[in-house]
Amino acid sequence: MRRPRPARSSACRCWGDESQLAALAGQGVSLAHAAFGDNAQRLAAAGRLRVAGFALPSLIHPAALIGHRAMIAEGAAILARTVIGPDAEIGPFALINTGAIVEHDCVVAEATHIGPGAVLAGGVRIGAGALIGAGAVLRPGISIGAGAVIAAGAAVVEDIPSGAGVAGVPARPI
Repeated sequence: MRRPRPARSSACRCWGDESQLAALAGQGVSLAHAAFGDNAQRLAAAGRLRVAGFALPSLIHPAALIGHRAMIAEGAAILARTVIGPDAEIGPFALINTGAIVEHDCVVAEATHIGPGAVLAGGVRIGAGALIGAGAVLRPGISIGAGAVIAAGAAVVEDIPSGAGVAGVPARPI
């Protein structure tokens, strides 16, 4: 037997679609966030919000752990139970999903999506617009090129070029 879901509550409100931007700005709303899972859509929406005059703060869930000297750029979303290690850099409009681990000295570029439970060991570099699937694991020092797609559960043991897609253990081209 299923239990009923608890009522949802949120400190954030959805104020309408993009046709409402000018009116919202006129009412004194100055902050916005592009909350899309799709990297390209998130980046495009952020551009439209910026043109409309909104500031684009990063959002960090209170249950995330952020290490010493970690840098999180504008518009990034750091979700619950995420760990961002010391000296890691999270780029603009990156999405670090629930329970992901981005270890020390990693660099995650603009509009990248790190899936739930993914693990980036120390010193990993992720190119702009890349997608790291749920539960994927990347060994220390790996570089993932811009726009690459790492499938869920993949174990990445070598560098992946821009635009490539890989899956499996160890990860191989798909």
